[in-house]
Amino acid sequence: MQSKPIKKTTGGSVQYDGAGVKLVRVIGNQDIYDFDPFLMLDAFDSTDPNDYVKGFPW
Repeated sequence: MQSKPIKKTTGGSVQYDGAGVKLVRVIGNQDIYDFDPFLMLDAFDSTDPNDYVKGFPW
């Protein structure tokens, strides 16, 4: 497999989703134009239950 050079690195932005779940949105913000606009990548990594206890209600 051929290697490809890295074009750009980007960090995520802290956001709140659902009923107030704290997350880091890595893909799905306005800074990345090389991906499908409906693609999102969220990171959930917290030891504080208050960041995620409310969940994502339907």
